[in-house]
Amino acid sequence: MTPFSTNAARHVLGLGWWRDAVASTKKRVATASGHNWVVLAIAYTPSWSDAPDLADLVLAARPVVPWTVLQPVEMTATGGATLKRLPGDSVLAGGTNPPTSNYRIESATELKGITALRLRATGYRRPNTSEKEKNGPHGATDGDPATRWDIWPRIGKATSAYFQTGQVCAGPRLTVRLDFQDPVWKQTAVGRFRLSATTSWSAFWQEALVARAEASRGWTRLGLAYLAQGEWLAGLVALTNEIPVEPK
Repeated sequence: MTPFSTNAARHVLGLGWWRDAVASTKKRVATASGHNWVVLAIAYTPSWSDAPDLADLVLAARPVVPWTVLQPVEMTATGGATLKRLPGDSVLAGGTNPPTSNYRIESATELKGITALRLRATGYRRPNTSEKEKNGPHGATDGDPATRWDIWPRIGKATSAYFQTGQVCAGPRLTVRLDFQDPVWKQTAVGRFRLSATTSWSAFWQEALVARAEASRGWTRLGLAYLAQGEWLAGLVALTNEIPVEPK
């Protein structure tokens, strides 16, 4: 892009006197000095193949959910397992790897009005078999053996689960219990994790939309990205483009 001028300050092109539309009246014209900028908007309709790239830009520009890491002060585990607090307030499980276990983490926090919790895990304690590694611990999040949450295939990478609180919570102490009681897949508990909390009312749904967008393609990815940013109209328009049109 060619600059307006290579000169500095008052010599920049466009500096001068112009009519002030706000201060002027029908009988009196007011003028002001300075730059009279003209804002141009470009309307761009991406193709299906371009939509994911635009979605990435939208996701990168979205407001970040304000998560606050909880500071563990008391930790216990059953079945001979141990919990150790690491720098950065993450928790590492060690000791015996029992068939089933319960973790109890009491954290200190000054937050008031907590609406959601985030469990970010980077590894499981599990038997050295690929079959169990892929299936993960059923019922780890809601007590229902028919469901599960695990980090496969993101072993060694941060993977998060989000929980909306049943009622607004507050400090100074917050207790979280993690149950690993699956009757089929034994010895499959979270090995390293970090707990965080937020007071944002939209955090749970915003993170859900982001996760769904990252797993989608085309117009769906773009539409969900707009929804996560709060751009409802743009999101609905993009999602409408994904709906197939029946031939007449």
